[in-house]
Amino acid sequence: MTDSIIQIQTCGGRACKANGVAGIFELFAKELGADMEKGGISADGKFELIRGFACQGKCGVGPIVTAFKNGEKYVFSRVDAQKVKKILEALR
Repeated sequence: MTDSIIQIQTCGGRACKANGVAGIFELFAKELGADMEKGGISADGKFELIRGFACQGKCGVGPIVTAFKNGEKYVFSRVDAQKVKKILEALR
């Protein structure tokens, strides 16, 4: 991962899966125009989307999405459809 690409990871833990993280992942992919067949890179080349990364241990507040931008880590909890757009706006 380079500092120029913002990496977004969805949690792969059981609780996040039960709370709909797969749908959240699909929303990120749609909003970013990410082609999962080509490594999950967004249409503009600024984001990399990774499905089902390691459990973040925050099961009570899932689904969890983690982002890495310029060496900084950001953790978002209770992510829903409305938060997807807000997260992307904050990271851009």
